[in-house]
This record gives sequence, C-alpha cells and structure tokens, in this order.
Amino acid sequence: MEIQLPKKALFLLTEKSRYKVLYGGRSSGKSHSVARCLLLKALEKKSRILCTRQIQSSIKDSVKKLLDDCIHSMGFDRFFVSTQDSIRCVNGSEFIFKGLKMNISEIRSMEGINYCWVEEADSVTEESWDNLKPTIRAEGSEIWVTFNPNLKSDATYQMFVEKPDKDCISVQMNYTDNPFITQAALNEMQACKEINYPKYQHIWLGMPNTESGNLIKMGKFKRYTTPPSRFNRVYICCDTAFSEKKSADDTAFMLMGVDGKDKYILDVYSKNVTFVDLKRDLLSFYLQAKEKYGKTSPFTGVYIENKASGISLIQQLRSEGIPVSEINPTVHNSALKREVVADKYTRFLEIESELDSGFVWLPEYASFMPELTVQFEGFKGGKQETNDGIVDCLIYCLKQAQRSVEPDWNEFRKAFRI
Repeated sequence: MEIQLPKKALFLLTEKSRYKVLYGGRSSGKSHSVARCLLLKALEKKSRILCTRQIQSSIKDSVKKLLDDCIHSMGFDRFFVSTQDSIRCVNGSEFIFKGLKMNISEIRSMEGINYCWVEEADSVTEESWDNLKPTIRAEGSEIWVTFNPNLKSDATYQMFVEKPDKDCISVQMNYTDNPFITQAALNEMQACKEINYPKYQHIWLGMPNTESGNLIKMGKFKRYTTPPSRFNRVYICCDTAFSEKKSADDTAFMLMGVDGKDKYILDVYSKNVTFVDLKRDLLSFYLQAKEKYGKTSPFTGVYIENKASGISLIQQLRSEGIPVSEINPTVHNSALKREVVADKYTRFLEIESELDSGFVWLPEYASFMPELTVQFEGFKGGKQETNDGIVDCLIYCLKQAQRSVEPDWNEFRKAFRI
C-alpha cells in the first residue's frame, strides 16, 4: 500500500507525542495529511477518534466529508462504513464529530478517546481548551491540531507555537512543503502575491495578522464639535442587510463630508431591520442629510453595495428619483489595471493610509459614537465576533473620497430648483 504524504507530515505516524500540531498557510496539505494518518491509525488498531472544532452547527461543518473523500481516494472503501453522522471501521474503530462550543457537555462525558483532531483550531478559545484537554485522558491518547494562524494573541497560537508544551511537536507547513499542490492553487497564490503581498504572507505563509488585534485605532481620528458649514461634496455609503434573526448582521449607513484633504463622518445609522424598514430608514436618512447639508454643499449621491438586499434597494430608490450609485467590494489591481473583488481586510489595507494621515474626523459627541467605537475597536480584519457594517461603510466612504469625482451640478440644481 502506497500512501502519499508531504515529508513534514510524516511525524504524525513516526513520532509519539501528546500534542501533534500542524500550522501554516493555505494549500499546505495539513488537513489532508491528518485525515489520511488518522485513517491509517484507525485501521492499525481499534480506536475512538473525536473530530472537533470550535463551532459545528451541523455535520456539514465537520471534517467528515474530507475523511470520506480520503477513504475513497486511498482505496479504503471496503474497510469503512460511513453513515450520516459517523464513520466506522470493520475492526471497531469509530470517528465521532462534535463542536466544542455547542457540545462541550457531551464531549466531557466521552470515555476512551484515543485521538482527538481539532481542526481550524485558531478560533478555539482558552476556555474550550481548558475543557477539552482533561477530557482526552485515555492512556497514550493524542491531540492533533491543525490551523491557519490568525493573531499571535489567540489562545491556540500561544499554546502551541509561542509557548508549546514539552510533550508537543509543532510543525509549520506551507504550500511550499506540499508536493501535491494543484496548479489552480498555485495560480491563486501567485495572484494574491502580486496583488497584496501582506495578505499573501498571512494566507499562504501562515504569518499572523496584526498582533494588537484591532486594526482601526481610535487615536488616529481627529475630533470636531461643529462640522464645517460647506463641503466639496457630501455623500452616503451603505452596507445593507436585512433579517429579523438576532444573529444577523446590522445594516449600516454613513454620511461623509469631504473638505479638501479632510473627511468628516457626519452621521451613522446601524440597526437590524426588515427590508421595509430598511428602505424607509435609508430614505429618511438621505432626506435629513440633504436638508442639513445639501443647500450649501453638492450632494453627490447614495452609494449602495450591490449585493443581497442592496440590489432591490437600488432599484426601488432609483424609481423614486433618489441619486443612487452601485458600489462593489473591490480594490484596484495595478498589474491588471482594473478593480478586482477582494475581502474586507484587503479593502481595509487600501484605505489604511487615509486613517493614518490624521485627516479623518469624528464628532466629539454623537449618539452613534458608542456603537461606532465598538465596531472600530473590534475590527481585526478576519471573521468578526460582532457586527462590522459601520467598518464596511467607513471603507466605502474613504474609497469614494480617494476618487476624483466631479459633482453633478445638474442634479444639484434640479433637486433644489436653482
């Protein structure tokens, strides 16, 4: 039997240790290596193998599909039986799939776990580790950990990279260590490397994000008590979402005024609403802004992200004569000389210099400041624990400010019958 593994993953089979850790960037083969090695362990000796992660809402969130695929590709179909929520071997070995956050009481009561695989472990909290470690207590049991680093301050990174246990083998593994990487993955890597090198280092080389955690520093903003009476241009940017579920993201609007190099955040809205309320509230937000600033400053429009509820909102507001423009989550690719779709962290990097310049102003006092502060201070560039619609609006507003857009004076005169 010939099993293909990257050289760096061989220790999973040849070494003995309480903790075996593979961390690094994407397409390194970490998860596939662990899946293959655990299948071999299950065949070698009857074992109970727990596969877990911080959050597993359903079996689809687990590594079961990966294990099923490996069983088939390794020619092990006759040795394993895969049901809807478990995998069993003909010798009695079994794979169990549970989430740490939702199923910790069930995990605590488990006996005889020989191997525990913690996948996407960068999001596992210190509390979850404190609960899991003493649960895996069978003689000779091992905890295998795979993750792509997020922050150096994360519990998993501190525990297994910065300050590893004596009985721990921790190996960094990147795409350069994977001889089986596909050409498609290499193409994605090269494009990322050319477009955004810091992002390439984080995603493909496994370098942690900014150590301090939050990327938006409140101390970088200037403060005003009374905004200027005139601006070169005033506009609204919107990050739309609508749902009655408590877990859904909030919709956010931001009103910005540009006065030369200075950008003033004049008003902010953030709320979880239905579509009917969303349309009503944005229309009210627009009319109030136009009434307050439109007579002295050119109001260049409302910019709405062209996705989800934003698509319908754009159509309906345009039918009512509101000057609406579409915006998309993109960055400028100098190599391709065009805009390309990018994640929030990459888009933030494009406007980061604007924040560092000291030309972005916040009100000294405003009702929206507490929520704005929470979102700004909580923004880490990756998956957020809280809503971050206001962050999206800030990114869109500052990107609009970077563009040299002439006001539509015809629309201005038409709106106020000049």
